[in-house]
Amino acid sequence: EIRERELGPSSLEVTDSLHQLFLVSWNRVDLEAMSQYTQRALAIQERWPPDSLAMADTLNDLALLAFEHHRYAESATTYQRALAILEQQSPESIQMATTLARLGLTAQFLGDFDSAADVLERALAIRERLAPESLGNATILHHLGNLARERGDLATAADFIQRALRIWRKASPEGYGVAEGLDDLGIVARMRGDLKEAWKLHSRALQVREQLPNRFDGVAFTLDRLGAVAAARGDLVLALDLYQRAHEIYQRSAPGTLREALLLQEIGLVYRRMRRLDRAEHFLNQAVDAMESQAERLGDSHDLQATFRASHEEIFRNAIEVALARGHTAEAFYLMERSRARSFLAL
Repeated sequence: EIRERELGPSSLEVTDSLHQLFLVSWNRVDLEAMSQYTQRALAIQERWPPDSLAMADTLNDLALLAFEHHRYAESATTYQRALAILEQQSPESIQMATTLARLGLTAQFLGDFDSAADVLERALAIRERLAPESLGNATILHHLGNLARERGDLATAADFIQRALRIWRKASPEGYGVAEGLDDLGIVARMRGDLKEAWKLHSRALQVREQLPNRFDGVAFTLDRLGAVAAARGDLVLALDLYQRAHEIYQRSAPGTLREALLLQEIGLVYRRMRRLDRAEHFLNQAVDAMESQAERLGDSHDLQATFRASHEEIFRNAIEVALARGHTAEAFYLMERSRARSFLAL
């Protein structure tokens, strides 16, 4: 308000204050306030010559807001607009590295792992030159580790994650980043078959997360991963309990998201192993609906929708197999047609 009185409501300096207020609202998880500040900043900047660094900041804020609302295609497009400005104005800056990293994470959520790896490696190269021990560098290493894990390169994944964890531990030994790193290493350990180590790492991550503010999504994620370890060692009752505890949190904090869809799938698969096919069918159908809800949020890009659905086609397959096992031929046929129709629409 002071800046608006001194400089006028259309001053570019006011947009800097709005950006700072956006960051404060981000820390408070106040999405409505974040939206108001970015829209006010954008309205001011559109009256001035385009392609300023301040405009790149605002576009970054808008992209981040779209990501938080699970509008991943919109988020990716907006980050690319910011990058076009930064390529001209500040190509070797921290701002450039941050935008690339966020775009990489968005591409990862969309299932476009090749693009994600490309932009994350560009971001890492800039960060390594400018701030190799920064938290931003740790975040990029963390995402590159997850990508390597998705591709089955567990040795590379563990190396990236350990490098990120070293930075996080120096900054805050009991912080959010440490919990993330421990969970990531736990997933790698489970994939290697070392279930004892995986359980130990996830349990330690849970201890850290339970002491953090705004911890609920993180606690749900770790409970989900502990459930996966329990399922891998055949303790299905414990796995189901852990998954359901995670699901209760997601129902409050992240309903209809991809995370919930994948968790519903895991619950359905546990029930299938228990030979409780009625419950398995129920949860797998819910997983299909949640996954489809996410795909519909991608906007009109058929390429993005196709990539996303291909990454999660297993959810459909599981639901179809259980429907057939129960003798529900009509339901299985409906699911098959639903899956095929989506594939044709994506052509």
